[in-house]
Amino acid sequence: MAQPLLIIVNGIPATGKTTTSHKLAADLDMACVSKDEIKEFLADRLSVRTLDDSRRIGALSFQMLFLLMESTLSHGEDIIVECPFYYEKDQPKVQQILANTNARCIEVYCITDPEVRKERFLNRANSSERHPSHMDTHPGRVIPDETEEEIVAKYAPLELGPVITLDNTEFTEAAYKHMLKAVHNAIQYEGDASKGE
Repeated sequence: MAQPLLIIVNGIPATGKTTTSHKLAADLDMACVSKDEIKEFLADRLSVRTLDDSRRIGALSFQMLFLLMESTLSHGEDIIVECPFYYEKDQPKVQQILANTNARCIEVYCITDPEVRKERFLNRANSSERHPSHMDTHPGRVIPDETEEEIVAKYAPLELGPVITLDNTEFTEAAYKHMLKAVHNAIQYEGDASKGE
């Protein structure tokens, strides 16, 4: 059986991961699962009134994401996973899933200009379209006073396979197509490499 493929769409919050993952899923004809979409699904069915509620459902959504990831890959199916992974906590978990399922991994890492990212984050938090389950929408939330270096380290690439960087500062079609070509090349290269083992 061919190795299943995990494509991770990762990056700091508000770097265009959701837009990128949906477009990539359509272009590659692959299933896509998002941590935020799981959280919103759970929140619509459970009571979410406080920051603690949001944190609990957030933790549960991560657990479900890892479960879906491992279950899909263990059945030999490819999957795209979109999530702002915490490097320190999540890298070992994803690495273990890859080992358990003999899957290969390609990572699309989204970046933006820091000032653009901060503006998007605030606009999103204040938007009526933002799902109320997310912590950034709660009036009582205190945004951590983190330096840019700390944020970048916190959401660093997992580096469990080829990492393809996509600059979404302006969401240009040229940048997306360049990334898509790199993903196709990585899929082909990784596939050929696995056949040779």
